[in-house]
Amino acid sequence: MSCRLVGGFSIFVQVLVGTLGFSTLIIKRYFEQPRRSWLIWGFDVSKQMISGSIMHMCNLLVSALSGASTAENATNPCAWYVLNLTLDCTIGVAFIAGYLKLFEALAMRYKITGLESGHYGDPPSWRLWLRQASIFCLSMICMKLTVIVAVAVFPFLVAIGNAILVPVQMTHSPRFEIVFVMAIWPLVLNIFESWVIDHFIKKRHEHVPVSTDELAFEMQNASVSSGSRTLQDARISVDEFELDDEFGEDDGKQIARAYHDHPFEMPTPVLTLTESRAHRTSNSFAEQST
Repeated sequence: MSCRLVGGFSIFVQVLVGTLGFSTLIIKRYFEQPRRSWLIWGFDVSKQMISGSIMHMCNLLVSALSGASTAENATNPCAWYVLNLTLDCTIGVAFIAGYLKLFEALAMRYKITGLESGHYGDPPSWRLWLRQASIFCLSMICMKLTVIVAVAVFPFLVAIGNAILVPVQMTHSPRFEIVFVMAIWPLVLNIFESWVIDHFIKKRHEHVPVSTDELAFEMQNASVSSGSRTLQDARISVDEFELDDEFGEDDGKQIARAYHDHPFEMPTPVLTLTESRAHRTSNSFAEQST
């Protein structure tokens, strides 16, 4: 009984694995900082879901056609599926990133807007999502073509798929082989691929240098804050002098008037009276000591 990639049991396993794989992106969203809204997260993940479905169909087609060969080492469609999946989720991720960068650079060169990955406008627009989803799917297709060409140019890559399946085929269970090919192996690779791709297709929050004007504004705010503390100190000083019989009511009024004219500066009368109080206190201690 040969390995069958298409069938009732195979389809059930494929749907289950796809659901589990993309569900892990919810966990990734929980730990990310800053956290995307559900709408933005849904836009980002849906691009992977659509392109992933296309790639899955492509892998099934390529595996079926390659497995139909009469070559001794190429008659197992599952081996070809494992090979394609492994290449897609490893070196294929680098190809996807490269093609996305290429298309974004071309868009900037020809002044085509709305293709910067993860930027959907404010409020988010489904039209911008559609543009980015199209570019992402195109990048995936280019990646798949690159992998097919790589396997054709380097035939020794075919041995990778056969080597991965050797321990599984020793069980002589086609159903377990289907579970491994369609569930266990894809689940591990798809989680890795989806997390890596999600990292570079989401909106990038880069550090923006502070301009001179913004820096001056922050310094002004700091000065105001400092002035507010001086203002509070001045009020305390005024209250102290108003309650102090040594300086009298006229001194307190003079301090209050000066503070009203210069609210963010320590009034000169406060400084003068404070120095006078300190001087008289020191003289009092000196007289007591003698």
